[in-house]
Formats: sequence, C-alpha cells, structure tokens
Amino acid sequence: MGSRKLKNSILLLLFFAADHALAAGPVIEVPVQATCQEHIASEPRVTAQDWPKRARGREISAYVVISYSLDGSGKAMSPTVTDSKPKGLFDESTLGILERTEFVQGAKAPSCTYVRTYGSVKRAER
Repeated sequence: MGSRKLKNSILLLLFFAADHALAAGPVIEVPVQATCQEHIASEPRVTAQDWPKRARGREISAYVVISYSLDGSGKAMSPTVTDSKPKGLFDESTLGILERTEFVQGAKAPSCTYVRTYGSVKRAER
C-alpha cells in the first residue's frame, strides 16, 4: 500500500473512531432539524477528501445547515448554506456531500433542510 493511501486510510479510521467515540459523548447542538430525509435514496460515504485540511489535527465540533429543494430529478436543487459553525469550515465539503446524495426519483419538495454534524478528537502528539 502506498504512503498516501496508508495516510488516507489512517485518517479515515481516526475520523470514524472519533465520530463513534463522540456519539456517546457530547452532543453537537444544531439549531434546526433535517427535513426531507424520507426522500434520500442513497447517501455517499464520507471520505478523507471531504475533511478540510484546515480541520485536520484539530479538535472539531461543527455543523452545517443547507436549504435546498427537490424537483423530482433525484438531486438537490439550489443548495444554499444557511448556517454553519464554525463559519465556512465545512461548507464546501458539505455541499459536495449533498451533491453526491441521491434522492428518490419523482420526489418533490419546495423547502428541505440538510444538516450534517462533524466531530473529532485531536490526536495526542508522539
């Protein structure tokens, strides 16, 4: 396995391990609830490339809220970040994840809300 692939694999393991550890720990307070989740046919797997470089190696507790609509095409239409904390850190990543999300063909909804939370624990330095 190449050095880059190994690094990405380790990063993903740390990300998912930290995410799992935080599931039992502190809850990230999000100001709104996600809607239209019943129309999601397939959500993409979050990869190391989805994690912003500025966030790597830092203790993170974040969320992003996106408003969008469904026109029956199976994709989110007119996605707009309406709130995020910290501002701007995960906005582009979350928009990319929503872009890769597939919705049920024919599902229509004028006002939907996508909410994604992020959490990680800073690794101890060796």
